[in-house]
Amino acid sequence: MLQALIQSKDKAGGTLRAWTDVTALWAGMRHLSGDEKRVTKYGGEQAGTRTEITILYRRDVDASMRVLHGDAVYNIRHVNNVREANRELVLTCDLEPRGVGP
Repeated sequence: MLQALIQSKDKAGGTLRAWTDVTALWAGMRHLSGDEKRVTKYGGEQAGTRTEITILYRRDVDASMRVLHGDAVYNIRHVNNVREANRELVLTCDLEPRGVGP
């Protein structure tokens, strides 16, 4: 499922952020790498996974969006319109750690 982040104002003038479904997708997934990143200067590490997701071309996809696959959330970091042919997009994504996000 492709999702977009929607921001709006609440009654007090604060910002509300919510993810909304854009469309269901057929996609190919390829896990590229995994690593651990230091969370704070005092220690603690967090696993990271880089994944490429290939979908049919859509002109409305950008790096502010995310892809849901089962329980996993993939934040889009880069959108590649392969050979500028408007046939397929390769989305470079980071797997969001569980329990993180707006």
